[in-house]
Amino acid sequence: MILAREREHCIQNGAQAWTQAVKELEDLYVFNIADGKFFGVPGSTSDAEIDAEIAIERRERKAWHLLDELRAAGWAVAVHNDYWQGIGVGRQRFTFWLFTNGDRSVKGEGPIDAEALQQIRSDLVARGELK
Repeated sequence: MILAREREHCIQNGAQAWTQAVKELEDLYVFNIADGKFFGVPGSTSDAEIDAEIAIERRERKAWHLLDELRAAGWAVAVHNDYWQGIGVGRQRFTFWLFTNGDRSVKGEGPIDAEALQQIRSDLVARGELK
């Protein structure tokens, strides 16, 4: 899965790297205009699996654009951590981000990077530190 393979590279290189990763994924599949879905080579991967992977890639692409925006405003990633919360069947994946800019800091947490980074962006806008 491109998400797993490219995630750390994209954290380092931002939205441009993520957009390229998604383009590579899209190049592997054909887009069916009639039903708006991707499909691969027969026998390779099911349409449902491909649709799920594309949806994840598009959702996470937003995260890398937010990451670029924060970096452009002078914020640097101090900590990024993925972790599991809960025990057994109810276990859920979460991600934590901490940014610093001089002596200031801001954090965000959520089930996906895009939500955690949007939380950070919203906090900075509310504090008047980002437009």
